[in-house]
Amino acid sequence: TNRERFHIKTTSNATCAACHQRINPLGLAFSNYNSFGMYQESETIFAENGDHIESYTTVDAEVDLSDIPGRGARANNGVELSRMVAEQTSTRACSARKFSRYALGRSVDSEQDACKLEKLYDTLDNSRSLMDTVRTSALELEVRLKRASN
Repeated sequence: TNRERFHIKTTSNATCAACHQRINPLGLAFSNYNSFGMYQESETIFAENGDHIESYTTVDAEVDLSDIPGRGARANNGVELSRMVAEQTSTRACSARKFSRYALGRSVDSEQDACKLEKLYDTLDNSRSLMDTVRTSALELEVRLKRASN
């Protein structure tokens, strides 16, 4: 399967395996989507030389996240993994910081920007809406007065 080939290719070298044992599950959870982003429930199994189709098999998108620090869970697919990530407090905190950095066009200082970060975090935590987050950010005086730089 694609999963087996990918596993062999990314973990046969110890240098590569050190990172890939942690990052592979994140990608493999989305195995139900082909290279064009179309949902698929089965995948084609090619002959070793790649010449012809051997058979078809059900896509395995289940992943074990126990190698990712602080997780220790399983996800059945990309949608479930996405929900798990979205529910993490750290995801919302990181998103608020990154969004602030983009909107302000500068580095974000935890003390100086505490109020802005708190508003964005609360918006993300309460509504979980990107549109609400953009609105909250756009209403900040510093963002409204920011000049475009060349």
